[in-house]
Amino acid sequence: MAEKQPKSITAVDVDSETEQMRVSGRSFTVVDHGSGPTVVLLHGFPDTRRLWRHQIPALADAGFRVLAPDLRGFGDAPKPEAVEAYKLQTVVEEDVVGLLDAVGVETAHVVGHDWGAQVGWTAAATQPDRVVSLTALTSGMLGNSGFASAAQRRALWHRNYFQFEAAEHALRGVVPRLVCGR
Repeated sequence: MAEKQPKSITAVDVDSETEQMRVSGRSFTVVDHGSGPTVVLLHGFPDTRRLWRHQIPALADAGFRVLAPDLRGFGDAPKPEAVEAYKLQTVVEEDVVGLLDAVGVETAHVVGHDWGAQVGWTAAATQPDRVVSLTALTSGMLGNSGFASAAQRRALWHRNYFQFEAAEHALRGVVPRLVCGR
């Protein structure tokens, strides 16, 4: 007789595993699925927690508890008005460490993509007692990548572009279609 496989979420029902959590005084939308050592998945721009819809069940099936929040400013997460609210250290301390504290987890593996990788690098550098391991996807460590050659500078043009308000105006109305398919 074949052993029964545990039920896992699929790409179509990630939202059924999503809940609102109080993190550092704000309400964050977070997928919390599985049990075991914790993995925190941090999405990039302009994504949301749904980016990880295929990795969440795979990690949970492998014996991990998966936390996949919408990062501040994205999806259903808080969107503070002040530009300073989006500093990497603020996102790390208030959102990532705040999430771990909110769910009572001392340490976690961190996986980040794009902007989430920058958050992950900063978390690993400034919170080494909380980050067991870091997997950074498509984004090198701050200060150690992106400007060594003209080819790298061309590939990372968007890093500088999004520092200007003109980028926000140019993308107004486009990003919801990209992220939500509207």
